[in-house]
Amino acid sequence: MQNSLVVIRNGRLKDSLKAVRVWYEFMDYHKRISAMDNEMIDKAGEMWIQYFKRHVRSPIRKSLIAEQDGEVIGFLLGEIQQRPPIFKTSHQAFLDSIGVVESKRNQGIGGLMLDYFEKWASEKGAPYIMLNVVVENTAAMRLYEKHGFKTMVLSQRKFL
Repeated sequence: MQNSLVVIRNGRLKDSLKAVRVWYEFMDYHKRISAMDNEMIDKAGEMWIQYFKRHVRSPIRKSLIAEQDGEVIGFLLGEIQQRPPIFKTSHQAFLDSIGVVESKRNQGIGGLMLDYFEKWASEKGAPYIMLNVVVENTAAMRLYEKHGFKTMVLSQRKFL
């Protein structure tokens, strides 16, 4: 049986209900692998849907959808951010989140979405892309390194 083509396209408002299911899987994965504080409030899904829709509507935000056979199998959210005026570089692209359903991971879908986002960010004049990744997410770290990202910052936490 042959896999059908994966399409990467801009997110649409009507994608929000399908994309939130991928986001819930994304969050469950992070709860399993990470020491980060990922406990969510009851309305988290509704709030994420509104966040997704803001990305769809905004010219400085980007939402991408990975689709196969009419099903949403991945999403990417990012934006152009202004930097403080003390820096010569006035803005940057920021990759907020990227998720692919577990059954479709390690098939190049995340990389395709990264390529689309990089092209969009470049067209917007961003000189680079920043992102955050939890250290336990070694698969994501490999993906980002494969696409030319370099680790610059290490965050630490102390419980009080």
